[in-house]
Amino acid sequence: GGQGEGFRKDTRGELTFDHIRVTELERPERHVDRVTGHIAKRAQAEHLLNVKTVQAGEASPNLPEPMDLILIVNTIHHIPNRNAYFTKLASSLKPGGRLAVVDWKPGAPSGPPEHFRFTVEKMNAELGAAGYKQVARHDFLPNQNFLIFARK
Repeated sequence: GGQGEGFRKDTRGELTFDHIRVTELERPERHVDRVTGHIAKRAQAEHLLNVKTVQAGEASPNLPEPMDLILIVNTIHHIPNRNAYFTKLASSLKPGGRLAVVDWKPGAPSGPPEHFRFTVEKMNAELGAAGYKQVARHDFLPNQNFLIFARK
């Protein structure tokens, strides 16, 4: 989820293998119609039957079934009660599933205001309190942290 900043526009097409089901989860609501409409049109034009859009709520991701991987990009600061949300999100992961979080680094030259950014330590503390543990970290993005979590 979290297309709002346009982070995945150029790579979304690479996620369209026949054996992968892509579910686009959108918040906040002001982006939903624009983004989900764009995704639905692109999926139809490219005959991507494995793409489905879902509108997340403030208290629930509203995923239709458990996922192997949930990717959240640049949207953590939009979630009002993160502990409850991520606790509930755990039930949307299949056994052995992963949660990937990409969000703005403090001090990065682009992105939202500093008070919306999370340090790695803060993400680990918040997600740890919701029942996750960090299992990987990737440092190839210059302006965002990229962390992978699993259920404890």
